[in-house]
Amino acid sequence: MPVFKTNQKTLDDFRKAIWDYYQRLKDYKKNPNPYKKQVLLDAFDELFIPDTDYDDLNHRIELTAANKDKLLVVLDHPCVPLHNNTSELAERLFVIKRKISIQTRSEKGTKAWETMLSLYDTCRKLNISFSDYVYDRVCRRNKIPRLADLIAERWERAPPTTL
Repeated sequence: MPVFKTNQKTLDDFRKAIWDYYQRLKDYKKNPNPYKKQVLLDAFDELFIPDTDYDDLNHRIELTAANKDKLLVVLDHPCVPLHNNTSELAERLFVIKRKISIQTRSEKGTKAWETMLSLYDTCRKLNISFSDYVYDRVCRRNKIPRLADLIAERWERAPPTTL
């Protein structure tokens, strides 16, 4: 948090520029083309030049610029989400469980919980009843297709952002 008002204004202006750039990336995802891609690459280079009077911000700008390739994967693969909110939400299930029960008693218990929560979250995303899925697998009925097959099928029908 900046102490000086001039630094706060610099930071506010930079944040606004980042959100404007993010909106342009969202627009690109809807209608990608080589011209827009190059414009966005150039705009990134202009935005992430550490040339402010605020040293801490300059340092953060340098760190971000160093991750350009990772941050702009969407320019080559428009179906890739621009954020990791779905990953954060998936992690939340495990955090809530850990807070309620404090912890598991063994490493095997932790792995079992992680597996079950991962299956639960995948079933939720695929609109499959988790209890029906587990029952189907435990009883070896195999009436519900494998989750990997369902994911592959969805991938073929729609971009991964809709999974």
